[in-house]
Amino acid sequence: MTRQKMLLALTLMLIQATGCTGKVASCSGITSAEGVANAGPAITAFKDHLKKYNSGSELDLFFGEFDNYDLAITTSEASFEYQFIPQNQGKNYKGGGASYSVSRKTGRIIRTVYMK
Repeated sequence: MTRQKMLLALTLMLIQATGCTGKVASCSGITSAEGVANAGPAITAFKDHLKKYNSGSELDLFFGEFDNYDLAITTSEASFEYQFIPQNQGKNYKGGGASYSVSRKTGRIIRTVYMK
């Protein structure tokens, strides 16, 4: 086995060990530009969802602020999955966040799941 083939084989083993596969274009924090470019519908829907946190409580102030979330993007052949995950920030709040599936073909949201 040549050195180049050996490096390729080791790289593929590492990728598979981290849970990444050839069917998923988003892996280990790297997302395709197409996945980022198509995030608009999910971001708009999530910002609208955050408006429900309006009681003025400390918890609602935290969960109602878009900047308190991380965004994980995964892709498949048919859709993009956008998951908004609350940052911990030492507050130890549980729950919150949402997940949106957006069709690659139409650019529309095809599934929404709100975390509790």
